[in-house]
Amino acid sequence: MQLPYLVIGLVVSVWALLVLLARFPRTTADDGPAAMRGAGATLRLLAGNGRFVFSVLAQFFYVGAQVAVWSFLIRYAQDSIPGMPEKTAADYLTASLVLFMLGRFAGTALLRRIAPAPLLVAFAAANLLLAGVAIALPGPVGLYALVGLSFFMSVMFPTIFALGLDGLDHDARKLGSSLLVMSIVGGAVLAAATGLASDAAGIHNAMAVPLLCFAVILGFGLYARRAVP
Repeated sequence: MQLPYLVIGLVVSVWALLVLLARFPRTTADDGPAAMRGAGATLRLLAGNGRFVFSVLAQFFYVGAQVAVWSFLIRYAQDSIPGMPEKTAADYLTASLVLFMLGRFAGTALLRRIAPAPLLVAFAAANLLLAGVAIALPGPVGLYALVGLSFFMSVMFPTIFALGLDGLDHDARKLGSSLLVMSIVGGAVLAAATGLASDAAGIHNAMAVPLLCFAVILGFGLYARRAVP
């Protein structure tokens, strides 16, 4: 078990060194009214932007769904197929990560032909269906559906991020991006909620938490498709 973590640590260290040595272009301060606006005024501007506020909420629920699905997939697999060894169940998690990577490539290609908001709507709708199958059909079918969620989760974070910041000026983008990153706290909150739901109603029914998350993301996609910042 030590070798994979050593390799990961080495890759991260090399990447950090490359970032440290990279020379980035100089930036200049913005001119005009936006440059003179304080943080409080920028925050009020963001709070009045419906699409941005919804994007922070959607990002909170997206990260929550991702962490919940990946954290409880092994338990779901072992519950769905009694007697399944933990190592075999872990292979399904590995398959999810592979699908996530493939979905990122596929999603990037699709974004050349499809606008971000409609693509987000389509992927969120697909995951609503798959999460529903995972709840309604516990067993191999539900397990495959749960694994398949990762393919459609792949482009959600960057797409929500970009849609939330679209149309904002430089100062608003800087503060807005920080708030969007902070929304990853949803991973801790909603994973805990999934665990509580699992203890109370079973792991299959606990997938209602990710299902709710994808419903929120779908709502954001529909809103972003027609909203004007």
